[in-house]
Amino acid sequence: MQKQEIEIGGYKVTQLSETTFEAENPNQNLDFYFELNDEDEVDVFVFDSEIKYFGKGANIEPCLDSFQCETLEEAIVDAMAWAG
Repeated sequence: MQKQEIEIGGYKVTQLSETTFEAENPNQNLDFYFELNDEDEVDVFVFDSEIKYFGKGANIEPCLDSFQCETLEEAIVDAMAWAG
């Protein structure tokens, strides 16, 4: 499957595969990664767009937060409203 941009919950989201998606909120400098899990829920991971995570020994936790939602649309809407 090729990456494709789709709209869910009024937001543009990039579908990476059948089970993974990513989106960004440029107003808050946040990136989001969504993954459908085995329980048919959505795992959401929140990242700071300003911090570059690379190299061994990097002493920064790349994921600011994670949470689960029942649907992909709920996950995207909740992620875009995330305030930490």
